[in-house]
Parts: sequence; C-alpha cells; structure tokens
Amino acid sequence: MAGVIAGAVMGVTAVLVVPATAPVTAQETFSEEHLQHTRDVMRALKVFNSFDQIIPGMAEQARALFVRNNPALAAEIEEATTTAALSLVPRRAELDRDVVNLWAARFTEEEIEAISVFFNSEPGQKFAAQSGALLQDSAVTAKQWGDRLSVEIIDMVREDLEDKLRPEAQ
Repeated sequence: MAGVIAGAVMGVTAVLVVPATAPVTAQETFSEEHLQHTRDVMRALKVFNSFDQIIPGMAEQARALFVRNNPALAAEIEEATTTAALSLVPRRAELDRDVVNLWAARFTEEEIEAISVFFNSEPGQKFAAQSGALLQDSAVTAKQWGDRLSVEIIDMVREDLEDKLRPEAQ
C-alpha cells in the first residue's frame, strides 16, 4: 500500500509543479501608508477576491489526480487533501503581501494615494463596480468589430483577386 501511495505522490507531484512565470526581483521597501493605499485600491477593485479559489482549486486538482491514480483510496485522499488545503489557508497572506508589493512598485506613494482617493469617491466606487462589466463588454465589442472587418477583408481580397485573374475581354 505504501508503494502505491508513494508512486501516486510522485506522479501527482510531477503534474502539479508549475514553473514560475513572473521574474523574481529584489524586494523593495514601502512605507506603511503606501502599502495601505495600495491595499485600499486593490480592495476597491476586488483584486483579492480573485485569489480566493486558488487553494481550493489546487486541492481539488490534487484530489482528482490522486483519485484517478487510486480510486480505492478516495475517502483517504479526500481527507488528506482537505487537511492539506486547510493547513495552507494561513499562507494566503503571503500572496496578498506579494501582490500588494507588486502593485506598490508600479506606483509612487503619491500616485497610489490619488488613485485610492478616487476609488473611495462616489465616481471611483461606481467605476470599480462597473469596470468588470465594461471590460467584458469592451472585449465583446472588439471581437464583433474584428469579425465585421474579417468579412470585409475577405470580400476586398476576393474582389481584388477576381479583378486580377479575370481574363481581359479583347
């Protein structure tokens, strides 16, 4: 049984290991005000909410891989993945800290403070509330525009080729 579990662990570990894509840079030091304004902006934009499913998602991925390799251990695998996921929850603060630092590095303290003031204003709150839908609608509009242009380009090329390849009347 131990050999089966060890084999499954090795196979699953190989699948779950994902190389980092973000460059590692030296950690900058930011004032607490700079970091607080950055967190305020990120909260207004609901950036932190987008990370809520990372640990449960990874746990589900691990559970599914282990169960696929050994369905007879489904109950034990479920318990182990739940325990592992719950043990990682306190580490979520690491991600929040790293992303706050990433954002803080992109804006000066004065810039992020101005952005924070904006997002705490009525228009800023409206912008934050509408930005997701606006981005989605913008992407749909851009796709529709591209689709229309695609048809036009095909028609234009077809007409040009027909003109060039049409036997000349003599």
